[in-house]
Amino acid sequence: MRWGELALAAGYRTGRVCRTVKEVSSPLAEIEGLPGPHPVALHIGGGETPPRVTSAHSDAEVRARFQAAATEPRKDDLP
Repeated sequence: MRWGELALAAGYRTGRVCRTVKEVSSPLAEIEGLPGPHPVALHIGGGETPPRVTSAHSDAEVRARFQAAATEPRKDDLP
């Protein structure tokens, strides 16, 4: 994805993409003190995808927890 172009299309004043940590210094120095916003995206290294939070629970457990939370009365719903 072309994040810099996406940022400009979304109305940001600038949009930069850095591929290394060393590259981050330059765009940060360029935008310092300028009115923003200025997104600066940094590619992070690949590797193993961490396990999903829900991987510790079965589908049935996730569904039951969601249903319980969805039907539980909220404090702001009480008279």
